[in-house]
Amino acid sequence: MVSAATTPAVDLNDPVVRFASNGRSADSAATTAYALSAMPAVLEAGTVVMFLPADQGIVPELRSRYPGGELEVVRDLQANPRLYLYRLP
Repeated sequence: MVSAATTPAVDLNDPVVRFASNGRSADSAATTAYALSAMPAVLEAGTVVMFLPADQGIVPELRSRYPGGELEVVRDLQANPRLYLYRLP
């Protein structure tokens, strides 16, 4: 999970994160909250960077740092964005 904030206020047990991790809890899922500036310079192929709609401003920097990724928007029933996923090839 990535946040534009310096110290992310993300509860990894939030239902959206559990849904995105296929039902696994934060203890068993490979989920870590980072500020974008603290992200590693290189990420493994297949990594999925998750972030909330409030942090959508990080997309240009994500694309710059990790080119070739695909952005997916998870929406609710009213088509509001609920979660962004940036999948690395």
